[in-house]
Amino acid sequence: MIRLFIDGPLFIKIFASSFTSLGAMTTGAFYYSASKYSKEQEQIDRHIAIRKEQLEAQEEYLGKLRRTTIQ
Repeated sequence: MIRLFIDGPLFIKIFASSFTSLGAMTTGAFYYSASKYSKEQEQIDRHIAIRKEQLEAQEEYLGKLRRTTIQ
């Protein structure tokens, strides 16, 4: 039977590399979720801007109708 002997420095290297890779995966997950949220937020902002333009056009049209009715 083969026994693995892990001395102190090797033990530190193994766990340091595992924590480094865990940190990299966590950072990647945060970047992914942030970019996904950012894309959703851009879509919502775009929809709100379009709706504002529609409301402004509608208000302008109603203003024209009011002016013609008053005259």
